[in-house]
Amino acid sequence: MLLPACSGLISIVIATYALNRLQFEYVVHKHSMERVLMVLAFEEKLCMLFTLLHNDFKGNTEEGQRC
Repeated sequence: MLLPACSGLISIVIATYALNRLQFEYVVHKHSMERVLMVLAFEEKLCMLFTLLHNDFKGNTEEGQRC
């Protein structure tokens, strides 16, 4: 009877420790995650800008060849 109670308590302690570690890692890396998301958003904007510039340059080149 003592063994199931001890196993249950050990499981609770291990689960609590795991949750505390997960929370700690989240707090530590939260700012890193925000920076990564900002860089990804910046990269997406740059990609859109390059696409627009490429299409504009391509359009200007085609117009120059027509004249």
